[in-house]
Amino acid sequence: MTTTPPGPNQTMFLDPPEQKKTKGTWLLLLLIPIVFSLFPLLGKVHGNEHKQQLTRPAHPNYVKGFCTTRKLFDFRDADTSSITIHLQEGCYHGEYRLPEGWDNAFIQKTTVPGDYATVWCNGSPEPGAIRESFEDMGTTMFPCRDRGETTQHFAIEGKGDLTITRTVKHAPLLSFFRSSE
Repeated sequence: MTTTPPGPNQTMFLDPPEQKKTKGTWLLLLLIPIVFSLFPLLGKVHGNEHKQQLTRPAHPNYVKGFCTTRKLFDFRDADTSSITIHLQEGCYHGEYRLPEGWDNAFIQKTTVPGDYATVWCNGSPEPGAIRESFEDMGTTMFPCRDRGETTQHFAIEGKGDLTITRTVKHAPLLSFFRSSE
């Protein structure tokens, strides 16, 4: 099969209107990957701002150890609905015992950037994780019951204030157990 070369009035590839459609398609196909390649860069710039906010700051005054003198803060017999602890850096200070019958409580610390709190349960070989000002304390203190104790027993270190507010109290159940001893 032989082909004849195009004449003076014929184009070799496409007619002019078809060439414009093809150029537009090629241009579009070329721009799409360029535009999509910019999205990860925009996400990284925006994502880094958020990531920097949540990174853990260093706590130069944190010491994983107990203070040489620890005062006992015994609230076992206290009839109160909340306790505020002024946190101290440098060592796990105080020996805290929450009121008996406090089966559940809401733990709230100050939210000033740089504030933190960490709990060391009595008898535990290691302290709990450091909780930053933007992190919830959760139930970090409530596993701090020694065997046979009816209350949480712990030491604490940090910066800022920590308020523990009772949400559930089971006094009738507690008196039942005391009477059966």
